[in-house]
Amino acid sequence: MNPILSTIRALVLFCCAAFSTHGAVLVWTNTAGGSWSAATNWSPNQVPGAADQIFITNAGTYSVTVSANATVNQLVLGGGTGTQTLLQSAGIISPGTANVSVNGEWRFQSGSLGGVLLIAPGATFSIEGGTGKTLSATVTNRGTFALSGGAISITGSLDNEGLFNLAGDVRLYPPFRHRAPAAQHRHHPQDRPAPEPPTSASPAATSSR
Repeated sequence: MNPILSTIRALVLFCCAAFSTHGAVLVWTNTAGGSWSAATNWSPNQVPGAADQIFITNAGTYSVTVSANATVNQLVLGGGTGTQTLLQSAGIISPGTANVSVNGEWRFQSGSLGGVLLIAPGATFSIEGGTGKTLSATVTNRGTFALSGGAISITGSLDNEGLFNLAGDVRLYPPFRHRAPAAQHRHHPQDRPAPEPPTSASPAATSSR
């Protein structure tokens, strides 16, 4: 084979391989809501893959339902107006990183959730329903983290810097770390309540972790 043609062919194959590893940028377009697994709900029209960047950010009030395993590189949930909801009714979701932004709501009803999850101020992450769930993600909550039912096993980590809302019959294990929101650190020393002395029945570490 002509050496010049061989070189060109090798460069084309290399460029194609490099492009494929970066994945696609997919934007949810069905503001009436629908299934994650339906290609027509996305632009471009394809089901999200492991290397893709996913944006559920278009304005409006709608739900995106995940009922099967889903792995993506990056996920952004939450748009300008309305409420954009990701409803995880089954399956394992494994985003590399997931950001729930203002107006975004992630409803975790069943299955497992991994990766790195950031819940921003103005966003909500809800754990609900009686089915057992596993949260293996590294979670930082600066918005609202709500639990309203069922058993949740935390095998990753949960750093709470926002609102932690516990309601109903919930079993939570192991314990989690809680930090006061950043705004509270700006108070003057005289505005802060005096710390409670630790007791043998309630060690200081128990109330904070």
